[in-house]
Amino acid sequence: MTGALGRLRRLEAALRAEGIGPLDLLTDHRPPEPLRHYPDGDLYDPRSAAQAYFHVHRPQESGHIHLFLRPAGMPAGMVPLVPAAGDPKAPCHLGAVELDHRGMPCALFATNRWVTGEAWFAAADVALLLVRFRLDLPPPHDRLGRWLSALGDVHRPALAELARRRDAALADLAGGRSLEDRLEDETLEVLARMPLPPGPGAGMIPANL
Repeated sequence: MTGALGRLRRLEAALRAEGIGPLDLLTDHRPPEPLRHYPDGDLYDPRSAAQAYFHVHRPQESGHIHLFLRPAGMPAGMVPLVPAAGDPKAPCHLGAVELDHRGMPCALFATNRWVTGEAWFAAADVALLLVRFRLDLPPPHDRLGRWLSALGDVHRPALAELARRRDAALADLAGGRSLEDRLEDETLEVLARMPLPPGPGAGMIPANL
């Protein structure tokens, strides 16, 4: 993790030297419109099949970044517990990164399936897929790709733990209902969340991991 944390801090220091942050790169320095994906067309690496996008749900919200891996980047034979209806190419949601008012990471969280329309993978599989998250992108998104790749590497243990807590939360809420029913329950949105400590790099392991 030391190498990834060092990369993350160097990338963020370079942005601060320019007077900008990752959010400026994501939105091209414009106030984000609710529910619109940033950047346009999402971030996608066809070699790794990793995908990410930023959005806000409502005006003045700080927003968050969703991290995914699509089937083309998964090990052969890995299948979801619950496929996405009608979409065999639906991705696995690896987790989300909440941003603060400065546009810097302040928390990690895991959502229910209906939020992203993902194919639902068990936490053990999510942990394996996190290793494959890599965004090697051409300009103008090359720095965003390096930053998100480093962020994913630094927080891989936390994201894997979030997936375990997500699954545990769903199990606790079973109440005789099927997993499919719970995955589509819109009263269950964020299933697990971990705050990140403030400071350069946002790369320290969450205190409650």
